Amino acid sequence: MTHRLALPLIALWGAVILTLGDLVSRTILAPQELPVGIVTAGLGGIFVLYLVWKKPTV
Repeated sequence: MTHRLALPLIALWGAVILTLGDLVSRTILAPQELPVGIVTAGLGGIFVLYLVWKKPTV
């Protein structure tokens, strides 16, 4: 995959993740708002743990 194709897809994926994180942060505690950074950090932490535990395919 070339960078010309990857960069717009990564930008789109980042926008989708932030939009979903904002939606979750506004609905998880209905009368209050949870900071979006907490939700995105949780998703990022899960992703990092997945990368650490994934077996290398060499």
